[in-house]
Amino acid sequence: MATFRFKLFQPCFVLIGFMIASSSCNRPIESLLPPSQDSVDVEKPSTPGEDDIPPSNPVGPVVHVGGGNNEDIVIDGEKTPFDCHTTVYIKGGNYRSITIKNVQQAAGCPVTFTNDGLITLKNAEMRISNASHITVTGDIANGDSKGFSFLDNSYRALVLSDRIHHVTLSNMSFSNIRDYVISYNNRTVYNGTDETATKDLRIRKMDCERSGPFINFSGSKNGSTVTGMYRNLEIAYINYRDSPSVGIVVYVPNAESFNIHHNTFNNVNKQNVDHNAIFQIHGNGEFHNNYMSDFQGNSLRARPFSFGNSAKELRIYNNIVINSVKYSAFEVQSFPEDLIGRGNTYANIKVFNNTCGNLNLSSDWYGVVLDAYTVSGGKCEVFNNLAFHFPSPHPKSMIVSYMGLADNDLIEHDNYYYRTADEAGIKDENSLKLSTSSPAKNSGQKVAFLTTDYYGALWNTDKPSIGAVE
Repeated sequence: MATFRFKLFQPCFVLIGFMIASSSCNRPIESLLPPSQDSVDVEKPSTPGEDDIPPSNPVGPVVHVGGGNNEDIVIDGEKTPFDCHTTVYIKGGNYRSITIKNVQQAAGCPVTFTNDGLITLKNAEMRISNASHITVTGDIANGDSKGFSFLDNSYRALVLSDRIHHVTLSNMSFSNIRDYVISYNNRTVYNGTDETATKDLRIRKMDCERSGPFINFSGSKNGSTVTGMYRNLEIAYINYRDSPSVGIVVYVPNAESFNIHHNTFNNVNKQNVDHNAIFQIHGNGEFHNNYMSDFQGNSLRARPFSFGNSAKELRIYNNIVINSVKYSAFEVQSFPEDLIGRGNTYANIKVFNNTCGNLNLSSDWYGVVLDAYTVSGGKCEVFNNLAFHFPSPHPKSMIVSYMGLADNDLIEHDNYYYRTADEAGIKDENSLKLSTSSPAKNSGQKVAFLTTDYYGALWNTDKPSIGAVE
């Protein structure tokens, strides 16, 4: 293993070239909807592979950069290419900006950028552009440390641009970011191929407080032209809190097979009065194992549709949604502009095994588990949900607000509603765990692929409990 250390002495803009030692580059889901052309299995989002998890002990070349003395760092892969499995350590300290660009690696030949000590960017940006098969992480051991700290930004913090694919961003903290925390001005026109999609972008293990929108990605559909396609996007283990009037916290258009899971959002939008959401996602994929509490708006507003000619699924499950000022836990609604002829079609929706309580406490609109609007030809199934204390349910259902979806396109079954958490057999309203005597215990319908609850406890595979928690 070769190690090079670079020290930067200039207090202003610095361009870094790298000397790098050479190294080799060795390296059926069951549907509850009746089988038909309207029920097509979703493409399962990919799981992290070799390129996506940095090694705790680097196996390739190691490079050290930066001085931590308020300089600007530019890492340009066009000036000096990287060998496979290179790990670049950025020295801990304060920086005015960090730029990583033109680092376009091949599959099986990743590069990792990480911290060597705490890196602070106060009112400063990290910019990443033209990147593939890289990881930027504040914890090389893939633990929970947050080695990149962004503070008091008057504008944005982490800015993506140009071509981005097979990129993992993880283990960073953000505080008092006034504009978008993570933004991406995606101008790539999608032609149906992976090469024109932002594929396998993963945003994981981030903490954020007292800030503006956490993620804002651009994208559009203009006739048959799709700009900004996000395929296999993962957003996971995000802890976002204490932002009283942020509006839409995460916005992603044109998302196919997204995987949004194990995120926690608390004390969000409680000063807002407009209709917004924590997540607004357009497309198909999975939204599961998220905990949303003390907020205003929907936890998820989805516009379901599928790219290509086969209908995929939007699945919403194993989520805990409690204590909202206004609106239902989830909303699904598609619009005519979401369908672009032969380029895409509708998506089917399944909402199951969620625990939702104390929703729409303002009582000035319907507030239940799901607001079901028209979904451009898709079917919607709602089951195994546990609900309590909805002051203003829809007159037709304690679980679903019928807001335009036709009765023959909606299936409701095996949902339990109670006036209080105590009646539902819930031990406390923080963990939402069930008592052994809860009527929801082992009362649900089997879901073939669902084996664990929100906390990772094993379900009774033949008769799971109703709700998100065993």
